[in-house]
This record gives sequence, C-alpha cells and structure tokens, in this order.
Amino acid sequence: MGPEMHRFLLEAAELMHQGNLSLDRLMTYLKNNLNTLFSQLSEENFKRTLAVVWERLTTQLHELIDSSIEVKQFKDTLY
Repeated sequence: MGPEMHRFLLEAAELMHQGNLSLDRLMTYLKNNLNTLFSQLSEENFKRTLAVVWERLTTQLHELIDSSIEVKQFKDTLY
C-alpha cells in the first residue's frame, strides 16, 4: 500500500491548485483496502496493520512537506 499512497500524495501535491481528485482517490483507496483488511484479519492484527499504515502515511506526508519546503526555499534564493 505504501507506493500507492505515496503516488496519490505526490499527485495531490503537484496538482493541488488544479482541482484534482488525488486526495479523494487516496481516501477511497484507503477505505477499500482497510475494509478488506478489517474483514480478513483478527481485530488485534488489524489494529497493528492500521497503525503501520498511518505511520507510513504520516512519514510520507512529512517527507513530501519537507521536500516542498526545500524546493520553495531554493526557488526563493534564485529570485
């Protein structure tokens, strides 16, 4: 799930001002996959898996924010 979540976040960041639906697609992707996991795993395993998914998603989001800040700072130094 990690690569797909990362792709959706990148698309959303790149096209943020163009009215894209990447975040909606990410939420749908997460909902569908988490529903499947919930139906197939024990409660304890689902909770562990959910914690890993949120941890990875927040890590990817932080990395995306950090890289966006770096790019903006670099562009600001050019002008």
